[in-house]
Amino acid sequence: LIKYFQFLIGNEYLKAVDTAFAKDPDTNKYIYPAAHEKKKNRDRILFGKLRGMQAHPFLRPGIFNINCNTLRGDLFPGHFDMLNETLNKSPESKILWLWGKLDETVPYADNIKNVISLDEKNDNLEVKGLDRIGHESPYEDSKLLSSLTISFLK
Repeated sequence: LIKYFQFLIGNEYLKAVDTAFAKDPDTNKYIYPAAHEKKKNRDRILFGKLRGMQAHPFLRPGIFNINCNTLRGDLFPGHFDMLNETLNKSPESKILWLWGKLDETVPYADNIKNVISLDEKNDNLEVKGLDRIGHESPYEDSKLLSSLTISFLK
């Protein structure tokens, strides 16, 4: 059974890469096809999906643990409450929230209203929706993220 779950985690994670990268809404083609392929190939190596390559020994258990104990949907309201509490208790702490508008993994369209409500109540939170970016923003356009982060830190 454990081997089956390890196989399942690897396969589903590799499938998730396809969802995580932004697709043009008009053409349904990847906006950053080279970045998508590079990430998918890197993950194939990490999961031991290429001949002669062994899977990283801690990757599957790490993903399993994150999904069970951190990213479960029923925990999201608590995470949101913690962020709100942190923003209120530490007004000197500034937070930049960069989010791809084409994110389907954590759907931007379904969740942005909640985040904007925090942004409107807190001067120490800056939310930026990124056009033509999905969930894998660092792989999709690292220059854009770097530029926005550097500007925020100045």
